[in-house]
Amino acid sequence: MRLTETVRALVRQGTWFLVSAAIGLAVDLGGYAVLVFAGLAPAFANAVSSAISVVVVYFVSSRFVFRSRGGRWTVPLFFGWYAFAIVGISALVHLGVDSLGLQFFVAKLVTLPISFTANFLATRAIFRYSGRPATEPGNSD
Repeated sequence: MRLTETVRALVRQGTWFLVSAAIGLAVDLGGYAVLVFAGLAPAFANAVSSAISVVVVYFVSSRFVFRSRGGRWTVPLFFGWYAFAIVGISALVHLGVDSLGLQFFVAKLVTLPISFTANFLATRAIFRYSGRPATEPGNSD
């Protein structure tokens, strides 16, 4: 694949991943707000709402972003990565609220660029190297 084709594929994937992330983010932020207002600690609320949104992101990403039917290791790698990422981001939310005095929602929003970048790179690698293309060969990127 030539460099320009690679860049185009990366931009397309990044754009569609942003769409899938926005859908997941709506689920995540809505659930997070409801759970915090219901009395859950911000870090725990983040873990629960993030876990629910990961399921949404998996289905949107696998079908529309990376066009992958998955392979033997795709699901465990994907959910394993996101479990690791959720714990890390939840720790950052906790740090923001408890140590820096940020409001719970601000602490969550501050972590989004870090989360998006890490998740895009990890998800792209997971689907690229462990999945099977859902489209014909040569059109999988």
